[in-house]
Amino acid sequence: MNQPASATLNFLNNPQNRHWCEQAGRILPHQRHYRLAPDWPESDAAAFAGLADRLRQDGARLLMLSGRPEQYRLNAQFTYYLIFDLFNFPTPVSESGILLILEYTTAATTLPPLLAVFLNHPFYGDAVNTFWQKLKIELPGRPGESPAAQPDPGRVTLNVGPDHAGIIPPGQFQFSLSGEEIDRLNIQLNFTRKQLAAQFARGTLVDGARLAAFIAGGHAVAHATAYCRAVESLANLSLPQQAALLRTLLLELERIHNHLHTLGGLVEHTGNAVAASDFFWQEEEIRKMCGQIFGDRLLRNQVVVGGVQAELTIPRLRHIRAVVAGVVQAAVQLGKQLYHAPPLRERLINCGTLTRQHAIKTGTTGLAWRASGQQTQSDRAAQKTVRTGPDYPADFRLRYPEAGYTTGLIQEILGKHFTAGRAPVFSQYNYRGDCFSRFLLRIEEIALSGKIIEDAVQNLTTLSNSADPPRLDPGEVGVRLRQAAPFSLGLAVVEGTVGPVCCLVLKDSGEHVEFFALADASLLNWQGLRAACTHPANQSGPGVGPVFSENLLGDFPLINKSFDLSYSARDL
Repeated sequence: MNQPASATLNFLNNPQNRHWCEQAGRILPHQRHYRLAPDWPESDAAAFAGLADRLRQDGARLLMLSGRPEQYRLNAQFTYYLIFDLFNFPTPVSESGILLILEYTTAATTLPPLLAVFLNHPFYGDAVNTFWQKLKIELPGRPGESPAAQPDPGRVTLNVGPDHAGIIPPGQFQFSLSGEEIDRLNIQLNFTRKQLAAQFARGTLVDGARLAAFIAGGHAVAHATAYCRAVESLANLSLPQQAALLRTLLLELERIHNHLHTLGGLVEHTGNAVAASDFFWQEEEIRKMCGQIFGDRLLRNQVVVGGVQAELTIPRLRHIRAVVAGVVQAAVQLGKQLYHAPPLRERLINCGTLTRQHAIKTGTTGLAWRASGQQTQSDRAAQKTVRTGPDYPADFRLRYPEAGYTTGLIQEILGKHFTAGRAPVFSQYNYRGDCFSRFLLRIEEIALSGKIIEDAVQNLTTLSNSADPPRLDPGEVGVRLRQAAPFSLGLAVVEGTVGPVCCLVLKDSGEHVEFFALADASLLNWQGLRAACTHPANQSGPGVGPVFSENLLGDFPLINKSFDLSYSARDL
């Protein structure tokens, strides 16, 4: 039954068929999105299995699984949306990559056959299970949370949370310990039940941008940008160049202050209070500047449908460039000093190692995936059946760029950074997925963000006196949204601090939100964190020696901070 699945995906490679999709409205305008709705009978599990295998062979990685109750279709209970990044799919439609929306409507009240196939799939199983557990909580008529795992006989079980001493959202960590070594870690989130998706449905498409910025304070720009790009895609709205560059500037500022905050906390956990205070001071410099120029230290309410709120003058742009340049230089210099510091190296190297194999299996993405190192021999051998692809496509700024990242020089900066023969800040270090790798990669990303901001500011300076506006006219935006076809679907992926933010928006017959779903990279990376805490990494690399990971309970704060995932973005 592989033939129908292969024919379905080969359909994308035919230019005439792509043109038909465009005319029929099944491909979203000006985006690299395809919508496929298999019409095979639900009982034909073999066809679904063939589709899953074909996706795996072409390197497709799952970004989101979401669903909604059907209110307007007869004999239908739910529609499920599976969003795939065609990671290494051979297609002439794009030089960088495309996304596939697998839309599946079913009358089943239990686990649908399509999801059952993906849930039991060796490649997609862990990722689908993560999304499915979340869906069971959020969708009406579904059972509640899965019961906590039973303690293992002969081992000590320690529960931490859901309430914590720090000011963080709730989350429960259940450790199964042999002495002090972590044998098993169960992570349970979704305690807050914020019901943000329902709040989106009560407002207009334009109002949703403000809500998206409050999903998680530290990722306000990434979430709001993903939402706005999804809405703009369904209405076929193209941004002015100044608006696109301003979004790029805001995204990189957010990336820098988030990385600095994580680096400060990570170094503080190793006992180096002086270096930690330096990172926190650098973070404060960025946040203070954001508060002075944009009116909000976390850059909330800046991104709107059609552009951005801020209108920056040339003196303000020069101030941003000067502050960022000083902070980036200080952070990179401090990172180079800490690279040679024996206490930090001893504490972070081989701690919380996430191998590339475990990263692939758990669906880990973003920074944690990039830090898992180069392809190993086993990866290259497995490439006959699973294309892991080169390292760079894991960053969507290069692979699936938001409008402001498409400028020639910014793409050149990103291309040089992610090229196999690059010379980054720590070119002498062989990344292998431990806490030290994630520490160094954050330093490198700060340096990269500094270069992007410098180029964006230079371009904005030349546009500041032109007629190019920072946002589209709100009246025109409202008209275009109302004119969009009823139940149009918008999709966007934006590279946030820890990885891609995938957002799906469905409009109703007017200008309101019919359905909203957002998957932050943290959603999948919690499984990567669990794997890094519990799976030994018995491998070696050139010039590295044996790599091992016997993580103790005392290592967990370091591992957790090195990933620095969002609790709030998980609990929508």
